[in-house]
Amino acid sequence: MLAVVQTEFRYRGRNISGAEIESVRQLIADHPGLSRRRLSAKLCQAWNWVQANPFDYLMALQQHAAAVPKTPDRWLPWNYEQAIAAAGCG
Repeated sequence: MLAVVQTEFRYRGRNISGAEIESVRQLIADHPGLSRRRLSAKLCQAWNWVQANPFDYLMALQQHAAAVPKTPDRWLPWNYEQAIAAAGCG
């Protein structure tokens, strides 16, 4: 019996195609001596997977200290930039 290999995944809101899975395999093959951490960093860089800069996030919370308690759900690390844009303070 042949195993069925899934050719597309969804991870953290991103669809990952079979070609991208193959690129991960190639990344590992090209850098056999790198740690999982270093490989992950290379992959994040290649796919432009970045998170909010903690300094920018904390500064935004301070600058908008009056608005944060009123709508705290809009001031989370993954959506605070939309709250700034909605306030017209870009």
